[in-house]
Amino acid sequence: MTVGGIAGMIMTTPAGAMIDATTNKRAFVIIPGIFTVVASAVILVSQSFWVVAASQVATAIAGAAIVPAVTGITLGIVHQSGFNRQNGRNQAFNHAGNMVGAALSGFLGWKFGFSAVFILAAVFGALSIISVLIILGKQLTIMLLEFQATIVVEPASAWRILLECKPLLVLAAALALFHLGNAAMLPLYGLAVVSGQEGNGRALWP
Repeated sequence: MTVGGIAGMIMTTPAGAMIDATTNKRAFVIIPGIFTVVASAVILVSQSFWVVAASQVATAIAGAAIVPAVTGITLGIVHQSGFNRQNGRNQAFNHAGNMVGAALSGFLGWKFGFSAVFILAAVFGALSIISVLIILGKQLTIMLLEFQATIVVEPASAWRILLECKPLLVLAAALALFHLGNAAMLPLYGLAVVSGQEGNGRALWP
């Protein structure tokens, strides 16, 4: 989990830069969705350290790309004037989906074991791919080009801005420490429950 968390943090900045530079933003949702499906399937086949670590890295990289990609797609569709409202709707559905996913994971894991949870993750990945494919690629590209044409931005070095801005450095350090300290608490608690023989862990870990 630590390897995956570090990989996700390292990839966040370059993933955002690549998404900003391309008009094919749908690919940065489709490809991570495929990564999620494959990563979920691989864990069911083998639970060796390197397989699980690779799966965590792939999932973390996918997560780092999807958020800015969806943000870019949203800007391309509704432009700046409608972004706040649409982004609010996006986040409402995002958190509602998290709640539904957590409830389904708990129910399926209780009824069928941990394998069902990974299958559910693969299904969600497939649904995300289908959802973004509904958006017409050519129409979205035209919208993005029109939106970018309305913006005049002086070229700037992202690394220079980051290194010279102390508030950004403090925020980056705080977020990194919070992520490494807090993000793994729920999975670790789940592992503790399983190791205490209070949960069904044998479906995945012999």
